[in-house]
Amino acid sequence: MPLFLIKTQTLHEKLLDCRGIGPGFDFMRIALAISVILLHCVPVAHGFYWYAFHESFWFPAYAAILPMFFGLSGFLVTGSAVRLQSLKKFFANRILRIIPALVVEVSLSALILGALVTTLNLREYFTSSGFWSYFLNIIGIIHFELPGVFKDNPYPGTVNGNLWTLHPEYYSYLLIGALMLCKVVYHRGLYVALAGAAIIGLIGLDWITQFGKPVYAYSGNALIISFLIGSWLFQAARYIPIRPDFAVIAGIAYAFMCLKPGMAIAALVPLMYLTVYLGMTPLPKLGFLSRGDYSYGIYLYGFPIQQTLAYAFPQLHVWWKMALVAIPLTIAFAMFSWRYVEKPALRLKQHF
Repeated sequence: MPLFLIKTQTLHEKLLDCRGIGPGFDFMRIALAISVILLHCVPVAHGFYWYAFHESFWFPAYAAILPMFFGLSGFLVTGSAVRLQSLKKFFANRILRIIPALVVEVSLSALILGALVTTLNLREYFTSSGFWSYFLNIIGIIHFELPGVFKDNPYPGTVNGNLWTLHPEYYSYLLIGALMLCKVVYHRGLYVALAGAAIIGLIGLDWITQFGKPVYAYSGNALIISFLIGSWLFQAARYIPIRPDFAVIAGIAYAFMCLKPGMAIAALVPLMYLTVYLGMTPLPKLGFLSRGDYSYGIYLYGFPIQQTLAYAFPQLHVWWKMALVAIPLTIAFAMFSWRYVEKPALRLKQHF
């Protein structure tokens, strides 16, 4: 069919057809989480010097993963904020979704994993300031190291490199909370205008200063901007056409722009459109992975499991061997986390 004959449907109409639930969102969350494991297999197995994606043909695809996570989150979390219309309920939901599983992962890493593999004696380990500081990860004060842990790994010292995204994630939730507090989020037209102006301003600032240029990945600031763009797309859904040809053009535009000086933030706009388009597409079902929301657990446990494998099994210092073992093991931990930590915690939402 010629492209000009494709019936144009708005994102809002598509959401209504899907009863507000994008049929591809679950697939995307799992796929993005597993992609993070795959990408980390390279530096974890071979060392940080292999982390040269910024010089490779694949860099745009690699760099897109975390912004897509945040853009998807911005779209869905804004929808939740609009539906709830309660700051108390909003933050209760965010806390119950994020904190319980994070507390368990951080505690397991510090109390069990660290104690088993540290080069220090246990008295030194448990009394060191580094041990206690590690628990500050729960509130977004990031510490990657535990005393004497993984010092001789190819990627030395870091227990859970994924935790760095907690900082921009918390700031993103605070941003939506502030917009709820001043009621802007409930006025669709005002939100679209103000957030759109902010995005344009940030694109202009990047053009002048190149603050958004990714190095090994997009920065935390760029992730917050991705969240904001996803949020804007939700609020502007009545005006956004949703078409496959537009999605293809958006993907090409992102790949072309993301490496151009001063265009990295602008590149996030077509990337977020592509993200939402895929989320609204009926992507394949994931079988047993559809039984719960395992993406957060996969993201939380992936890196420490990979580091543990690199520590215990030198024969896994090959990225594809690491992936073959790390991915199913991480999924198993994520399923356990969902069933015994995350899902029971989410049941507490009824009290709010």
